[in-house]
Amino acid sequence: MKKNLAFLIVMAGLCFCVSQSFAQARRDFSFQPPISENGVIIHKTKYDFSNFAKKITEGSNGNYEKIKAIYQWLCENIDYDTSYNIYDADQCIEKRRGVCQAYCELFYHLAKAVDVQVDIITGSSKDRYGKIAKIGHVWLYAYTDSKHGILLDPTWGAGSTINGKFVRNKNCWLWFNVTPEWMILSHYPDDESYQFLSKPVSRKEFRLMPRVNALWLDLGLDSRELYQMARTQNLALPQVFSGCEGDIELIDFPHSKTLRIGKFYNFRIKMKSGRVFSIWNNKNISRAAAWKKEGDNVYSIAFMPKEPGEVAISLQVEGRNSWNNVVKYDIEQPTEADWKNLEEYYPLSLPEVKEVKNLNEENWRNVGVNGHQLLKYIREGGIKELPFIYSHIEERFSIISFPMNKHLSAGQSYTFHFRPLHGENWFLINNNQWYKEWQRLSDGTLSMTITPTAGPLSLVVEMEKGDNTEYFPCMKYEVQ
Repeated sequence: MKKNLAFLIVMAGLCFCVSQSFAQARRDFSFQPPISENGVIIHKTKYDFSNFAKKITEGSNGNYEKIKAIYQWLCENIDYDTSYNIYDADQCIEKRRGVCQAYCELFYHLAKAVDVQVDIITGSSKDRYGKIAKIGHVWLYAYTDSKHGILLDPTWGAGSTINGKFVRNKNCWLWFNVTPEWMILSHYPDDESYQFLSKPVSRKEFRLMPRVNALWLDLGLDSRELYQMARTQNLALPQVFSGCEGDIELIDFPHSKTLRIGKFYNFRIKMKSGRVFSIWNNKNISRAAAWKKEGDNVYSIAFMPKEPGEVAISLQVEGRNSWNNVVKYDIEQPTEADWKNLEEYYPLSLPEVKEVKNLNEENWRNVGVNGHQLLKYIREGGIKELPFIYSHIEERFSIISFPMNKHLSAGQSYTFHFRPLHGENWFLINNNQWYKEWQRLSDGTLSMTITPTAGPLSLVVEMEKGDNTEYFPCMKYEVQ
């Protein structure tokens, strides 16, 4: 009689929970099994897995839930054997580790113990870099009934090997109930019938198709769409990062590795957690408040890259001032046309104005000067430093014609023409000399021409504050 597994369960401290898996909705990816017989040789076992398998699948209704429960147990309890020595189910259950053959054979024996048929599929796989691994790989086709089954890979579902160390996946379900279109992007069966595709992929085509990161499924991309892009060699997705699994879904985004300066790109995301999100291009950051909220935790934004470098959607690490990238794009080398497009929408983001001092767009907009006007002043005057605007001006006046260089020349005349919006009395103060002889024009604007002396020159407004009168500086120049 075969040995019972009770002692192994006690020694290993078996801890098992399937509530997460069964809370998920079933996706119907099942398909009919191949006609050809599977000839994979499976190691014999010395154990009776009946009681163990029944405990794992307790409460499961039907084959599908039994398969799911066994899959989850394997992914959560078996480590990958980085020494590549454990190939059979017996050592796998004893040592709690094994290579892909051991994972699949243990799955086979557990499933068989609860009357579920499983085919072990042999073939080739691609590594994370898109290269076909030198050693073979095995995965599974499990029968949900006598005429249908699903594809799964418990080895890849459990985790991966990074720098010789096994790292367990946060989300094992990316490799359960897998579509044939997704599986063929990284798994090529020796028996073509296990592709389950209407038009099978040749080994040459498999070799040429790019490897697609499994994280794209977690981010919500359709596996069939990914397959079509890969098969036509039209796959150019941005770089994707781990660390945000289960937090965000990408509904709409550019399917390209690079973006262009001066072009708007539409992004729509669905937040599945409470993490703070943003999109950034170097120092140009659009946090959640800048996105349009559409309801059901869906947000959208039309985002234009303004600088060479990178664009990324990121999520903030909880409790820390650091961020995890979700996807990241590179910026293509900008052309003259790109800069022209950027100038149309964001003239103050052009490289030629980056070094100009006091270029606070919001402050200048508050005094009636838009970005295109500023750019014109800068270009025509060769200006390196604009007048200083105090941040508390709160739209108290609107400039019609002012000198736009912070540094003025003593003995030269300058005209100040503006429309007052708040405050009755306005002054120009130069070296403690107060100028208040404004010319009030018929349109309600004020104008004054003065010839300043060397020293500071400020525009000041008199404001009543309760019972007191206070003077607020609005702009400041240096006269040399």
